[in-house]
Amino acid sequence: MASPRNVSEKPLNICWVTVRKVNDLCSTTTLSLAQGLVNYGHKLTFLNPDNKKVHQNYPWTHVELFKSKIKGRQSSSIAKSAKKWFKKQLKNNFDIVLIDWQIAKFLLPFLEKRGNKIILIDRSPPADVSLFAKLQWRYWKSAWKYVLNEKISAGCVVSNAHKNFVSQNFPIPLERIHVLPAGVDPELFENEKKVSIESEIRLVYHGRLDKHRGILALPMLAHKLQSNTNTKLTMIGEGDALNN
Repeated sequence: MASPRNVSEKPLNICWVTVRKVNDLCSTTTLSLAQGLVNYGHKLTFLNPDNKKVHQNYPWTHVELFKSKIKGRQSSSIAKSAKKWFKKQLKNNFDIVLIDWQIAKFLLPFLEKRGNKIILIDRSPPADVSLFAKLQWRYWKSAWKYVLNEKISAGCVVSNAHKNFVSQNFPIPLERIHVLPAGVDPELFENEKKVSIESEIRLVYHGRLDKHRGILALPMLAHKLQSNTNTKLTMIGEGDALNN
C-alpha cells in the first residue's frame, strides 16, 4: 500500500477532493497543505464547492463541484459531482487521490474500481451536536473502517491526540496514521513592538464557538488572569456559546 512517506521522493500528480470552501474558518490549514504540496513540486488538482474565480490566483488546477443546499445531502452531492468529473477524464493519471472523511462513504467504491490509490484526510472528527451528528459519526467511522480494511492506503490527522483517538476506535497500525499538524505561519504574526507580559496579555481564539467544545473556559481563564494582569480576550467565529 502507498503511504505519504514512500511516495514523496518524486513529483506526483495529486487530486484532492474536499468538502471545505476557502472561506470556511478551518480552510487556512487546507490551503496551507495544498500550497505545500505544490511547493514540493507536486501537481495538484483541487476539487471543492468553490466558484472557479476564487481559485484563479492559486497555483493548482481547480474544479468546481456542486453542493446541495439541503443539510444532510451536502456530502453526497459533492461526491456525486466529483464522480461526474472523474468519468469525463479520458486518462486515470492521478498517483494519489486525497478525500475528506465526509465523502469517503460515497466516493471510495467508485475510486477503488478505477484503481486509484487513496489517502484519507481527517482534519477533525464530527463536532456537531445536532440530529445530523449521528449521521456524521457514521460517515466518520465508515471512512476509517476503509483504512482498517486497507481499501484506503493511509489516513492523515491533525495531532498525536487525534491519532490516539482514531487508534482507540480502530486497530489500525500506527504507521498508517500520519500526523499533519494544523500549524501557523509565524511570519504573519511578527510584531516589532514587544509588549511585556507583566503589563498586558492579549489572547485570540479563532474557530467554532460551540459550548460542547468547552469554549466557555476561555472567558473564565481571561477573568482569572485579569486579577493580576491586564488581559484582553478576542474570540472569532460562530456557534451557540454566545447566543445568550
